Amino acid sequence: MDGATRLEAFKALAQIKDSSLLELAESLSRDSEESIRKEAGKIIAELRPNDAVGRWTRILENGTLGERQNALSELAKLDAVDGIIGEWMERLIEGRVPPELWLDVLEAANLRPALKALVRRFNDRLDQGSVLDRYRETLEGGDSGLGRKIFMERADASCVRCHKIGNEGGDVGPNLAGIGLRQTREYLLESLVAPNAKIAPGFESVALTMKNGSLHAGTVKQEATEQIVLNSPEEGLLTLRKTEIAEQQRGISGMPEGFGQLLSKRDLRDLVEFLTSLK
Repeated sequence: MDGATRLEAFKALAQIKDSSLLELAESLSRDSEESIRKEAGKIIAELRPNDAVGRWTRILENGTLGERQNALSELAKLDAVDGIIGEWMERLIEGRVPPELWLDVLEAANLRPALKALVRRFNDRLDQGSVLDRYRETLEGGDSGLGRKIFMERADASCVRCHKIGNEGGDVGPNLAGIGLRQTREYLLESLVAPNAKIAPGFESVALTMKNGSLHAGTVKQEATEQIVLNSPEEGLLTLRKTEIAEQQRGISGMPEGFGQLLSKRDLRDLVEFLTSLK
């Protein structure tokens, strides 16, 4: 039985509150599948609430990345944990938290009214004029599987309508096969939250006014010394002589602005992880 099937079976058993649930959860907390260990931890915390804070704290210090992220999320739901999460915020401010946990620490602290000042201290250290700094906690620590679902299935993101991965997807934007080898995480994040900062060659949008008064708009597919090849939605491929152009205006990226608001920071982190995995 694969891990996903075993996880669903465990969740179903938890729903009926089987008498052997605690014993089973204790056993599964040592399972080889991280997703099962995380679910077992939640069940144990529910059945042994007096030990929940101590248990999540131990996992936070010694667990795998996924377990530590989960521990921060679960701790933030409990009472009397301001001291623990506050300590992690202090570590974050001092640069002693790995980047893949930044978002989780910030999310946990944001749920604690007493820790708002520490969150402000952290944010004040960043260059708020920099788009990347405003989203830097989404650079590492994502789930590539969840990121793939966002890319392929989320209608609000519509990534696959415009981009191919290999032979699957649309042609509006560049093919992303192997993008994880060609670009950094910073580049990928910036392309999501500030798409007009850098536009991939062959996908620049321009509007051309010709000396004869005609207008042409589209993406630049090729440009040489004497001519420019434009892919116009209305006219198809056009080869135009530069000596006949009266005015050239750079347009915006076909990638819509606003992904930073459309998607949550967790979504962005997962999407960056997925794109980075495309080798």
